[in-house]
Amino acid sequence: MHRQQRDALPHGDYMWKETKAPAGYLISGVTEGTFAIRENGVIVDLSAADKGVNDKVIRGGVKIQKRDYETEDTTPMGSATLAGAEVNIVTTNDNPVIVNGVTYTKGQVVTKLTTDENGCAQTTADLLPSGTYSAVEIKAPQGYLLAGVIIQNFTISKNGEIVDLSAKDTSFKDKVKRGDFELRKIDSETQESMDGVSFDITNVTTGEKHRFTTDENGYYSSKNDWNPHSQNTNGGGAEDGLWFGQTTGGAMAAVDDSLGALPYGVYLIDEVEGINNAGKEMFHGYLYIRRNNVTINMGNIENYGDAPEITVNTKVKDPATDTQYSKAQKDLTVVDEVSLDGLIPGREYTIEGTLMDKETRKPILTADDKEVTAKTTFTATNVTQVIEMTYTLDASDLAGKSIVAFEKVYYRGKEVAAHESITVSTSLTDDVTGGHMAEAAENMSLTDTVNYKGQSWQKCLKGK
Repeated sequence: MHRQQRDALPHGDYMWKETKAPAGYLISGVTEGTFAIRENGVIVDLSAADKGVNDKVIRGGVKIQKRDYETEDTTPMGSATLAGAEVNIVTTNDNPVIVNGVTYTKGQVVTKLTTDENGCAQTTADLLPSGTYSAVEIKAPQGYLLAGVIIQNFTISKNGEIVDLSAKDTSFKDKVKRGDFELRKIDSETQESMDGVSFDITNVTTGEKHRFTTDENGYYSSKNDWNPHSQNTNGGGAEDGLWFGQTTGGAMAAVDDSLGALPYGVYLIDEVEGINNAGKEMFHGYLYIRRNNVTINMGNIENYGDAPEITVNTKVKDPATDTQYSKAQKDLTVVDEVSLDGLIPGREYTIEGTLMDKETRKPILTADDKEVTAKTTFTATNVTQVIEMTYTLDASDLAGKSIVAFEKVYYRGKEVAAHESITVSTSLTDDVTGGHMAEAAENMSLTDTVNYKGQSWQKCLKGK
């Protein structure tokens, strides 16, 4: 506060006006006024709130960005995410600040930000008073460590301005969790190790895919102390290093032998058929990397013999009548009960089917010449199981025709069973004797019973 001398101004009327605001304030609010000198030696007091200068403090905001530490990219590594990081905004001002009507002193948290799926978060443009602040990450997003670049300092100096902390040198960068795995490949019958067996390993989220191969002991490890990641990286051999480093946006991290080979995520491991495992059932399983600097021991991966043969039988019926007869109508729905035997519980199978004309053995076509098909995917819960396939078609022109369903069963994209044949057998009998012998006569009555093995048909009748 500046005080004038008691005799600086002569008797009279005066006007005051603010010409420059102090640091951190705007020339706004009450910036001018009047006063009068009427008594000798009296100082007119303009320090009261309703008489003096009342400037508004400069206010701004801040925007933060999460990045992957290894790539500095704004997309996450592997199956991790940039969403859900929590960042405290802390005042570092010597003087108190008021945020949302609350007064805070130096070192206190004035607000907290949480990043979205893009790793971004920001305040409003008028939240923070002029001054200095620290943005401090207190919680890393899923799949990341609270390590890397987790503190950024900034200053609010312009009114209405959002301080942008999204550039590479001002962003928050967390290190992704990384781990390794090891396994041994053996034959289930002999329990002997199997060398030279290759596997493809794929990150389910990014699609990044590499190959590895077991050594003479049937062993493989992704750890750097077994095979350095940088040693013929991702060459696929028993002595080659393994490294995953792709983000969901396609950025790639440089190979680092001090880290685990696999970032946080889910990995699909598929055995590759070759000379040493020919005639065996290929392994198919998942690996989960959840903890940092931990090696997952997958134990013995055994090679069993070929999977049992799956047999398929079908029965087509009209759910409206619960019979094998349907009206030849425009919107017809039929259900094929597919009976399967030889499934392996826990495996995911896919059935694809097509409706066929039993007599011509050609597909039933829609009005726009498309086949009538159905597809379903299921996880086996038993060795034997019945799966229903639903077909919808325009049967207006199918009066008198018989419909059958051809079904194919797939496991991991490979056909493992099919039901596409119509085996026909006949039995000719005499209506009188019931036997296969009949006396030659002018009027005879014979019946030929026709059996379609393994197939159930659906008859379309005339009617509306």
